[in-house]
Amino acid sequence: MSVAVSGIKLTKRLIDQASSKSTRHFIWDSELKGFGVQIEPTGTKSYVVRYRQKGLGRDGDKRFSRLGRHGEITTDQARDMAKALLGRVAAGDDPSHELQVQRSDHVKARNAMTVKELGELFLSDHVRSKRKQRTATDYQIILQRYLFPRLGMIKAQELKRSDLAKLHHEMKETAPTANRMLSIVSSMFTLAIQREILA
Repeated sequence: MSVAVSGIKLTKRLIDQASSKSTRHFIWDSELKGFGVQIEPTGTKSYVVRYRQKGLGRDGDKRFSRLGRHGEITTDQARDMAKALLGRVAAGDDPSHELQVQRSDHVKARNAMTVKELGELFLSDHVRSKRKQRTATDYQIILQRYLFPRLGMIKAQELKRSDLAKLHHEMKETAPTANRMLSIVSSMFTLAIQREILA
């Protein structure tokens, strides 16, 4: 259950002083209809816009778009963003739906990425810019010689520990390299999760 408060012009001071409750609640701006701040029981405060799709009137579902966290953006910035978004709604756009479609496309693309594609992204976007040239070359050789030929075509999202364990065992005659391979793959997946390439 959520609680709503309206009829107040949103200001930084007002939002700073607003306290959390046991349930999520909203404070709606008195000057810009649909612009508000959402306050979670944890105390997190986020600017939001509420609207109905143009042409549907009260029969349309209420849509919510999150603009950003209070503190990360200012109240004035959030108000300007809300005006721009509501302007798009008035022109017939449905920003919330469009964002959902974009997120869905991002998830599909993420889930379609293979181990080889992830490894190549790891090498180009991280290793070559963050590591010494010799280290970057070692990483590339190990991935291209051992990981990609055996596991490169598996979807990165579907790679199992048992797949890596089997490959590691097959490389037992070159144990240092096998251990190095596991370390590289671990770094590769850690970076992918941090960047939200993988969940």
